[in-house]
Amino acid sequence: MQRKAIIYTVGVLSIVISLATWVIDFMGMVEPCIYCRTERSVIGLLGILILLPVIPYISRYVAFVLGFFGAYVASQQVFLTIMEQSFDFSFVMAVAAVWIIIAQSMFVSYLDKPPH
Repeated sequence: MQRKAIIYTVGVLSIVISLATWVIDFMGMVEPCIYCRTERSVIGLLGILILLPVIPYISRYVAFVLGFFGAYVASQQVFLTIMEQSFDFSFVMAVAAVWIIIAQSMFVSYLDKPPH
């Protein structure tokens, strides 16, 4: 797969994940959760940032600010769930959000590097 196709696929997949989770929230299938809403917003914003043209230092800075904020919120949700000892589906989704947000931030940080 070519590099641009991978970048496009990751960006679109991120936006689709964000939009799908927002649709589930708006349909009332899950309880309103400020942690979840923040995480899905950050995932969508990072997906948009992946698709935008790379501005070497600005793109990386914005990705890290959004990524650290999103990872902080997701990790707070993980620890809150652990303290309540309720290891349900929200725990799994919060852990997945931490991984996705950190991976997206790292992905953006490598976008402006030329391929080897």
